[in-house]
This record gives sequence, structure tokens and C-alpha cells, in this order.
Amino acid sequence: MRFKGRTAGWLALGLTTLLAAWWNIPTRAQVEAVDKVGQIAPKMDARQMLQRELPLLGTEMMWTSPEWLPVGKPQVYLAQGIPFLRVMAEEEEWNDSDKPVARTDRVVDSVYQPQADPHEEVKPEQVPGLGQFRLWLPAGQKVPLVGIYNTHTSETYRLTDKTDKVPGEKGGVFAAASALAEELSSRYGIGVVQSQAIHDENWLLHNPYANSAVTARQMLEKYPDLQLLIDIHRDAEVPRENSVVKIQGREAARIMLVVGTNSRGNHPSWQKNLAFAQQLAKQIEQQYPGLVRKVLTKPGRYNQHLHPRAVLIEIGSTSNSTAEAEYTARLLAKMVADVVKK
Repeated sequence: MRFKGRTAGWLALGLTTLLAAWWNIPTRAQVEAVDKVGQIAPKMDARQMLQRELPLLGTEMMWTSPEWLPVGKPQVYLAQGIPFLRVMAEEEEWNDSDKPVARTDRVVDSVYQPQADPHEEVKPEQVPGLGQFRLWLPAGQKVPLVGIYNTHTSETYRLTDKTDKVPGEKGGVFAAASALAEELSSRYGIGVVQSQAIHDENWLLHNPYANSAVTARQMLEKYPDLQLLIDIHRDAEVPRENSVVKIQGREAARIMLVVGTNSRGNHPSWQKNLAFAQQLAKQIEQQYPGLVRKVLTKPGRYNQHLHPRAVLIEIGSTSNSTAEAEYTARLLAKMVADVVKK
């Protein structure tokens, strides 16, 4: 049984109210709280109250952007620690995932995705392979024009690996990224630089987006001619019937392009990224109808503030195989090459 967006919100609000009553969490109207020994505790906001009673929500990972406090959206808090509510929070994305056209008409505010904190220090020892790049350069080309990396490097495909993630390793999304790089280089003559870093090995302690932001900056500094910056992911829990399509007689993993906005951080040019993603999605759909699930705008920057042609591409879902994702990546190479050559 699934619940649509508003239903999920009201149900989550009800659960929050019950939790507050059960644990006697103070309301906003209460400016002071008495602790267990009768002493007066400091004033607490909604986030602090929830962290006190739900320790999972006190982890640093959940609050990398301290200014982000979605008052009035308790389902966002609870979805972090209660998987059932995570499913409900993602329901709105499922509603139209079987439509083969790119969606650009709305902003979906679903489960919080921590974004890179400009004040967070990233130490190389935290990120295996940080700063290590593989160059895919065709004969006669000296510099790469496309940069590819994986923020969630350990994401993989259930049909192949029987699991959703391979912690500390390079998952199926890395294989898809490699397939895209190889196809661009060998078939279309486009040079590529590909990150070898595992950005999410210590994701409970260190924000993967802060880690991959370092990689993106290193790429752009070392290779200033880069025209595109692509972060390859896979989606989660999309039903298989909505996550696969036959292209030229073979099953391919459908894709979703994700574009961040300026709602959680400074990103004044985000509409340029959106325009680029829309154009790329249009070209893909013209060449391979049904391959694009949608274009999705979401809160957060996803490192796209670093380049006007930076885009996050979800290739398939947990319900796909690595082979299907690799096939899609090779199909995608044609449109990426067309963009570069224009």
C-alpha cells in the first residue's frame, strides 16, 4: 500500500504528534524544558528536540547544512530513521515514473539529501582514490572535454550484485560511468577524465557530496577545457516495469536527470543547468524514445554550482542490472558527444 504526497505528510505529522506525546517532547510554545533531574535546560528548537529523543537524527551527516530546517515537514525528519516513511516520501517520484517524457514542471521536495558544506574539511585519507583520475584520450586529443565521477560510488544494481550497495568498493554505477567514458573516447573521439575515488566509503561520518565537490573542483582546475561534468548515480526502489525499456531489441535502464536549485545554498545560475538538462533529455528522447523517465528539480546544489553544464544522471534503479546500466551509458554517449561537438 502506498500513500501520495499529502497523505504521507499528514500521516507523518500524526506520527510526530504521537511521538511528542509519548516522549513528552516540548512544543514550540514552550521556551524552556525541564530535564530529568528538575534542572532548567536551554531553549531548544524543533531540530534539537528531535535529536534529543531520536539519536539517529543527531548524526552530523543529517545536518551538514545547518541552515536547513524544514519546519512543518516532519516526514522529512522521520524518513531518515523510519524506512516506511522513506517509501512514502518517495511516492511522488513513483507516480509518474512510467511516463517516457521528460518532466520539468515541478519541484519535488522528498527525503533530505545532504549537500556539500563549504566549511567541511575533506581529508584525503577519508576518501580512497581522491585526486586519482583515469584519462580516456583518443588518438590526437591531448585534453579531456568531459568529466565523469560518482558521488555515491558504492551504489550498485540488485539484479547483478544481490545488494544495493557495496560499501568501500566501486559498485555498478562506477561500471556504468566507465562504459560512458570508454564509448565517448573510442567511438566518438571525445576525451574523458574519470574519477577513481570512492566518495561514500565513510558516508556516516563524512558527506559524500563534500568529498565529490573536491573531485569536481580538482577536475576543473586541472582540465579547464571541460565542457560537461557528469555525476552518475542510480535511483532507488523504482518498480522494474518503470525502470527498464527496450532499445534496439535490448533492455536498457531508463534514466532520470536531476538538477539542483538555489533553495539550500548559493546557486544563482541553476536555471542554466536546468536548461542544459532539458535540452539533453530532449535529444535523448528524440533518439531513443522512452529512455528518459523525467527531468527532476530538487532542493540542493549537487555540485552543479561549479559548472553550468554539470548534471546528475540516475541510470536505472536498484531493480536494474549492471549490464542494463552499461548499455544505457553507451547509448547516452552519442548525445553527450553531440553536445560537445556543437
